[in-house]
Amino acid sequence: MQTTGLLGAGAMLASNNLFAGKEALTNYGIQFWTVKEDMAKDPKGTLKALASYGYKQIEGFEGGKGIFWGMTVDDMKKYLDDLGIKMISTHCNINSKFEEKAADAAKL
Repeated sequence: MQTTGLLGAGAMLASNNLFAGKEALTNYGIQFWTVKEDMAKDPKGTLKALASYGYKQIEGFEGGKGIFWGMTVDDMKKYLDDLGIKMISTHCNINSKFEEKAADAAKL
């Protein structure tokens, strides 16, 4: 009975235009940490796959190949732009080359 009530309430809410006028979420993001093994093997291939899945935003992290996974900041920016992805943040060691990392982040 409880399940039936919940199903009925859910159907009523869905048909009640509760979410009418709300914009659909179009910018999905993902953290590199969730695909770290793939990034370590093939950063460009992994980014291309993520773009094909509809991801538009990424949060990076500083892996063994650095924040830009073996690419220069310019190469990473161009590749992400070509894929339609934006890096909106990253995790990194702020105790090492902080000024350089901050400048690269601003450039990206």
